[in-house]
Amino acid sequence: MSDNAVSARASERLAEILNQRQPGRAIERSQLLQSIEPTLEGIVRDLVGRVLLESIVANALDDAGVLYKRESEYSSLSGVIYDFRADFVIPNEDNPKAFIEVRKSSTRHASLYAKDKMFSAINWKGKRKDLLAVLIVDGPWTSQTLRVMTKVFDYIIKVDRVSEAAKVIAAYVQGDNSKLRWLIDFTIHPANPKE
Repeated sequence: MSDNAVSARASERLAEILNQRQPGRAIERSQLLQSIEPTLEGIVRDLVGRVLLESIVANALDDAGVLYKRESEYSSLSGVIYDFRADFVIPNEDNPKAFIEVRKSSTRHASLYAKDKMFSAINWKGKRKDLLAVLIVDGPWTSQTLRVMTKVFDYIIKVDRVSEAAKVIAAYVQGDNSKLRWLIDFTIHPANPKE
């Protein structure tokens, strides 16, 4: 499968799955398209976030004089469990002081995104006790989801207030340790070290 075509083998596999779930039932093209609509919505939302919202964040960081690397400019940010990339690392992956994740959501996907972003923050902050975690959000997040994420991220800021986030990060990088709100102790050790 690709973004605009389904290969013959993938089509056969898809037909097998549909026949296993609902034997003998014919699926109309419109039904199939309707069932993948949420996936397409997520893809578009991710692209909007990456292209538009991340540009807004980059401009705010530039205006505040904050040095950073974008996700495409570095290999990974090391964590307790895995090494992956944040949308922004400040100032760089070798000596990170802060990271920023940017996410546009809908109420339908908010809890899924929250779990993903919170685990990434725990992973990175668990490795580096002095790492500032900032989440820039857009879209209709649920208040419950945002409340839960405030227990992991130091700051959750709506995109229309991104300049405030840039100022907080600038102050933190310059030594204002009062900006760090959460310390996360997250380590993994073998249960039986002799094994």
